[in-house]
Amino acid sequence: MAKYILGEGGEEKVEYIDTTVETRETLVQNGTVDCVIATYSITPERLEVIDFAGPYYLSGTAVQVRTEDAESISGPEDLTGKKVVTQANSTGIQAAEEFIPDYDASLVQTLPDNESCVAALKQGRADAYVLDQGVLRSATPPRTPRSPSWASLSSTTPTA
Repeated sequence: MAKYILGEGGEEKVEYIDTTVETRETLVQNGTVDCVIATYSITPERLEVIDFAGPYYLSGTAVQVRTEDAESISGPEDLTGKKVVTQANSTGIQAAEEFIPDYDASLVQTLPDNESCVAALKQGRADAYVLDQGVLRSATPPRTPRSPSWASLSSTTPTA
């Protein structure tokens, strides 16, 4: 992305700082970084504090489950009473509240990053991972018998 924005060789002139869904907004607001290059859903709340250069991609929220659970969990209606994981400070929290019937906040765990959420799903500490469709697709390795499966959870939302 830096190459696209800055042109050939531009990515070498950038200082890269790791961030998470939980910290990226604060890093922009306090001036630690000039911009965040990542999936970042544009919401009315975020528009109040962050300027976006997009949208450049339209996506929706999705649910990812272990392959062995794909027949019993195919959408949000199947998540009632299930343990759900999502990234802290992400749109996955709002999606879970909105789309899971009889939503129970005590069954939703927030973790700091994608790797932690995928690990929780694979290890059986969560039954489903709810987040932006683009992130879940990129987190899914080529199909193997134990690859997580995913399904769309909500309508399309702009991503910057």
